[in-house]
Amino acid sequence: VLPGEEGGQRAPRLTLRRTARTADGRPDGGGRSHPAYDVADDGRMPDETYDEALARAATIYPGLKVGRPGRSRLYRPTKAALHLTRLRYAIDVDGIDNVDAARPAIIVGNHLSALDPVVGVVRSPWRVAAFTKVEAYESGIGFFFRLMGQIPLRRGDEDSTAWALDMAQRALADGSKV
Repeated sequence: VLPGEEGGQRAPRLTLRRTARTADGRPDGGGRSHPAYDVADDGRMPDETYDEALARAATIYPGLKVGRPGRSRLYRPTKAALHLTRLRYAIDVDGIDNVDAARPAIIVGNHLSALDPVVGVVRSPWRVAAFTKVEAYESGIGFFFRLMGQIPLRRGDEDSTAWALDMAQRALADGSKV
């Protein structure tokens, strides 16, 4: 994160755009799909509860505390405390009006710095559950990602990917942004 406009540096910028939709209002994915993202094939029982899904995390991430992805009870107080950073840093956000605050949404972004996604989540006006590489959970700041209810993901691992997509689906069903 670059400090404001000091030293001629630009403030970080987050731009959000509206997704194309079909006639019935669903996002238009152009008919593309990928078997890794087919939640019907992930082995989850249709009546599996959130707590049962959390219990599955113990086998996928042995010894790792994952918190409550998408449902952290400390999300709002943690985010409020992080808003104090706005006193020190200028953060520009463009396109917020392109996202319907009343509906779940998937927000996709590319980042140049490890702090870019954190800034995006903190600066957004909505509850956001972001995919976070499992290595961040294993580091000294893992507690932060648990407090924020982020979704751990071990890249390249099918079980981890299926579980993370299940957690994301649950977060979206709860009305969050992912």
